[in-house]
Amino acid sequence: MKDDFLTHIAHDLRTLVSTIHACTDLLEASGDGGKQTGYLVKTIRENSQHLLSLITNALDLWRIEDGKLPIKSAECDPGQTVTDIVATLQPLAIRKRLKLEAVCDGPIPKTIHTDAIRLRQVLLNLVDNAIKFTREGGVRIAIASAPAEADGVGWLSIGVADTGIGISGQSLERIFDPFVQAEESVTYSRGGTGLGLTIAKQLTELLGGTLAVRSQPGKGTTFTLKVPTGVVAESAFVDSLPQLMLGDDRGGLSDLSLKRRHQAGEQNGRLRGVNVLLIEDRPDMRLLLSVILKSAGGSVQLSGSGEPLADLFGTTSACRFHAALLGTQTLHSDPGALIRSLRTQGYTGSVITLVDEPPHADAAPSGEAGSNQWVTVSTDTGVLAADVIRAVAAGCGCA
Repeated sequence: MKDDFLTHIAHDLRTLVSTIHACTDLLEASGDGGKQTGYLVKTIRENSQHLLSLITNALDLWRIEDGKLPIKSAECDPGQTVTDIVATLQPLAIRKRLKLEAVCDGPIPKTIHTDAIRLRQVLLNLVDNAIKFTREGGVRIAIASAPAEADGVGWLSIGVADTGIGISGQSLERIFDPFVQAEESVTYSRGGTGLGLTIAKQLTELLGGTLAVRSQPGKGTTFTLKVPTGVVAESAFVDSLPQLMLGDDRGGLSDLSLKRRHQAGEQNGRLRGVNVLLIEDRPDMRLLLSVILKSAGGSVQLSGSGEPLADLFGTTSACRFHAALLGTQTLHSDPGALIRSLRTQGYTGSVITLVDEPPHADAAPSGEAGSNQWVTVSTDTGVLAADVIRAVAAGCGCA
């Protein structure tokens, strides 16, 4: 009962705060209002992001300490993981005029065996923290591989180095303790919950790895994450990271003029001629997702999970839809039943489901029909837009 209660509460809180965050992006992108409006939008965004981090971190810490955070290893591409993290956090670095880069220090395995979701969570935390506590200069992510041991199992090392304020010796000793930040005097000016590094350390240990830190006040800090790779074939190594595709800074996604266009890429017109069935119960999320889809040239038919699909398809052929997008609020009902209902009505296209947290590779499909793709809801509207458009385009064969 307690687990279900916390899960549902966390889902609702994340959905509400994410929506607030997204609406501030849309308001800012509209260009309406003056300097005061811009300041208010910035304040709303920063505080909603802080609240969302607090909710997520508190829930994760509870699950870890209660032994209810599963670790499931599968093949993953560490280079792509690092590149995705750079893409996600590049907007924050750009706003602070910082350089964010990722490099390979020698050949690294193309794939390793670990829990990709938790590895990404640890790295996101470390890089976000580095940007937060850096005023000038930048953040460098260096990924390297250690030689395999006798049993064939190697280690992957990922260093996150910044040119920030550094950490004093006394604070360094307690840096992984709950509710401790690098320097208490700057806690409120930088934000944060003081739980992120605690969670990163515990997740790293659950992955069978280590997390170390070295720092010099006024010079910067380096966190070094080491995780076992599993057995890796000698030939399966690469010496560069996947290319990060960035857009220009000239505008946004059609009528969705997001300043973080480089997250969405060249999406304008990508869904031209694509008809999408959007099933979402919350009016505000309906609006946001509709704007995202239309910004890429798509057309949208709205429906709620409680609305009989037979009524919808009674006047509209199921075959005219190229993709169906299920919003997070429909997860309160049975998504599997919803997807089976779609299939019963003759819909044969792709089904994309929005989720708070990506399922593991061995997760059961959503009902008998199954969901073709999952999209994790990001609080960064540019990232969410890119992910949704990319998934719909892939689902209808126009990627």
